[in-house]
Amino acid sequence: MVGISKQNQKTQQEMIETTSNNYAMKTYHQFSEDIEKRRIELRQRSRDQMQRFKEKSKASVDAQKQRTSEIEDRKRIKDEIKRELRNEK
Repeated sequence: MVGISKQNQKTQQEMIETTSNNYAMKTYHQFSEDIEKRRIELRQRSRDQMQRFKEKSKASVDAQKQRTSEIEDRKRIKDEIKRELRNEK
């Protein structure tokens, strides 16, 4: 029983050391670097998001122009057909 108890104590101690190493206090320099890194990542995400928005907006405008052009073409063809029919009479 004593052997198992010592093994458990050793395992528990290793877990405590690992945990404390993972959550050690950061120095001011490390903290500042983390903040700067996050700011850089945020700026990049913002740029990416703006680029996607611009691309979607441009695609939407292009699609609207295409639809408008098609409508105008159909109207022009209809008007032309109507004129020809009137001229035949």
